Amino acid sequence: MPAICAEQHFGYLVKDLATLWREIIDRRLEPLGLSAARWQPLVVLYRADEPLTQSMLAAALEIEAPTLVRLLDRLDRDGWIERHRCPQDRRAHHVVLTPRALQACADIEDVLDRTRQEILSVAGKRELRACIDVLERIRGQALQLRHDGAPPPESPLTRMTRVPRRAR
Repeated sequence: MPAICAEQHFGYLVKDLATLWREIIDRRLEPLGLSAARWQPLVVLYRADEPLTQSMLAAALEIEAPTLVRLLDRLDRDGWIERHRCPQDRRAHHVVLTPRALQACADIEDVLDRTRQEILSVAGKRELRACIDVLERIRGQALQLRHDGAPPPESPLTRMTRVPRRAR
């Protein structure tokens, strides 16, 4: 079996790290009864600067609307969210966190922050900045390729998750 080249190894490492990171977070959030499918939409709503409609949330999570509706039905049934008719568009619904979810989101943010600190503790600030710079350039190139060379639109998820709203 031939050895993999650095470029292949890089891709495997990026994917493997993302998977491991998510698995650690999922395991740590399990006592709250939250899987990735449940905690990610809650965090996006928690960090949003404005109330999100179902379609905005689907775009931010990069999932199809019917998939989101089923997820929201479960989150609503379990007391994590409520849906309120949007005053500007009676066909749309804002997704709103319940007090239970707001408290859970504070706990989730603590878990995310602690996990991030623990994982990144092996790298110095300068190393981390260099790594981020390289990853941002590679991501930008991949986005341009995905959009056939045109400047890519910013992902709603990237925009919403850049800095937690409550940390501003």
